[in-house]
Amino acid sequence: MENEKKTEKLIVKIGTEAMGADKGPPDLAILGPIVDQMATLKKQGHRILHVASGAVGIGRALVSKMPSDLQDYLDCCDPIVAKQIFASYGQHILMGTYQQLLQPHNMLAAQALVSQHNLSSPRNHSYHTTARAVTTAKAAPHTLPIINENDTTEVTELMYTDNDGVAGLLACITYADRLIVISTSGGVYDRNPDQPGARLLSTIDANKWPKINTDGKSGSGTGGMKSKLDVIKKWVAPNGIITHIIGPKDSIMDVLEGKSVGTTILPKHQDSAVPARSAGANGRRTILPVRLGVLQI
Repeated sequence: MENEKKTEKLIVKIGTEAMGADKGPPDLAILGPIVDQMATLKKQGHRILHVASGAVGIGRALVSKMPSDLQDYLDCCDPIVAKQIFASYGQHILMGTYQQLLQPHNMLAAQALVSQHNLSSPRNHSYHTTARAVTTAKAAPHTLPIINENDTTEVTELMYTDNDGVAGLLACITYADRLIVISTSGGVYDRNPDQPGARLLSTIDANKWPKINTDGKSGSGTGGMKSKLDVIKKWVAPNGIITHIIGPKDSIMDVLEGKSVGTTILPKHQDSAVPARSAGANGRRTILPVRLGVLQI
């Protein structure tokens, strides 16, 4: 029908600091409205995969309140091993929080832990097919799929991308219409937003990237604006996917209604001369990197 609104496939990613989980459990005043919006969009027919960071930050905060011998033990561990242990403490609290917020909507949180190594390898066609099938099945009614990197066993992910890579790869292999990244920055600036004169870039054309100073990373995560833009430049934009980087208090609804919110990154024009990994919906290409760790194609 002419008046019917188009439904879309969305990847919605939120970082540790954006959900207020850098000092303990997520801030319900922040995460609650975001979950409410995703639940509403699901009921409207949109397909949503939610990529959530926070397990490591939550676990670290829990340990800080425990007896000192546990803290001393973790201080002696390899930093990556310590982060893996923090993740194992925090993951169940993160998922419990989501279920608590989804309960009023009569919805269930469906967790999936994924490996960026498997997602990013061009040889893992069967893994991509399975991941696509599983995430599509989890997009069933009354279900919010919540995807997280498997922090308790993976090493590279903890060192490099803080779920930015997971979100970008899922956008590509599931043929998403949009990637929405919720970040404390609220968008992309031409320099560190804490610096005087920093200017928000409302729109970026991926065919002609402006000069951007992306020094710095988030305090609790390993990601940052550089990580996000690297993922978008090399994977998301070349696959014809629109990206929006918005703040925790911004409206996802406004984004879908075409209002100016945060930064919108328009995708690259498709180039038939570029070799494709495979063809997806509407002939869309899926161009995947050889190695995620150093963000190379």
